[in-house]
Amino acid sequence: MQHHEESQPPTLLDLHASLATSDYWCTELLINILRQEHFPCDTGFEAVVQLVKGESTLQQEDCYVHSAEEYDIR
Repeated sequence: MQHHEESQPPTLLDLHASLATSDYWCTELLINILRQEHFPCDTGFEAVVQLVKGESTLQQEDCYVHSAEEYDIR
């Protein structure tokens, strides 16, 4: 698997060489559409923060995220 910048998600080619054929372009398109639909704030830490804010009015048992913490390991 190739290394990518954190701001750029891996492509299908990065996941497996066989996915680079033109037959898979619509799979990648579909994945990107669904990712944007289900994760409009992306999938990083800031997205989790937004998800937690959106769940702030729900009961504890109805929340998807129960804990999100950030540690400085320097």
